[in-house]
Amino acid sequence: MTNGLDSTPTCILPLPGGGTFQYITELIYQVIIRINIENMSIKVKYFASLREILGRSEDSLEIGDGNITVSEVWKQVADEQKSLPENVLTAINMEYVKPDTAVKDGDEVAFFPPVTGG
Repeated sequence: MTNGLDSTPTCILPLPGGGTFQYITELIYQVIIRINIENMSIKVKYFASLREILGRSEDSLEIGDGNITVSEVWKQVADEQKSLPENVLTAINMEYVKPDTAVKDGDEVAFFPPVTGG
């Protein structure tokens, strides 16, 4: 038997005090779906001197809250340097954004040090 949402099997067994095992199975299924929706995965890239400071060129993050800004991403990935350095350029999916921009599931966040030319 299935629950009508997909092919997830359910059992209908009576429980002491009323209710059925089918109800519990569907409740657990809904909780799993909600957890998967609230978690989000993002890729974080570091360029030039920021890559050297952090000792890596990228990270993959799993964010449980599902509500995070670019500057909060930096706080999670920066080991000792918790605040975003001044003049660092930030981007989401190859478009420059302000540090207070919200990040969504599947986004690629990038941090670039200030560039000087001459």
